[in-house]
Amino acid sequence: MVNQLSLELYFKNKNSREIKFLTSSTKTDSFIYRNIYKSFNEVAQKLDEVLKSNQKKSPVQCKPNNQPDKLDSADEIRKFKKLADDGIITQDEFEAKKKQLLGL
Repeated sequence: MVNQLSLELYFKNKNSREIKFLTSSTKTDSFIYRNIYKSFNEVAQKLDEVLKSNQKKSPVQCKPNNQPDKLDSADEIRKFKKLADDGIITQDEFEAKKKQLLGL
């Protein structure tokens, strides 16, 4: 069962927006969930393409010590942990993302 499926977008101006795809308990083997999850992945992939395109156009601003903000990394790890707990990603995918975010 999945209770919620959404994308949360964070902007440079400190605003954020949530795109909700699923807001009620749904079985992961249901037709409805599979279609919603497909749409979710399509939107996430398009956003990823836009981000990669924008990164090529303008260099990423880094902190003076070139270290990511630890608070941002912790928040991201929490989000990916919830995805793993909800069965949206595997535990291995979560561990790989966590290592990436921690720079290990």
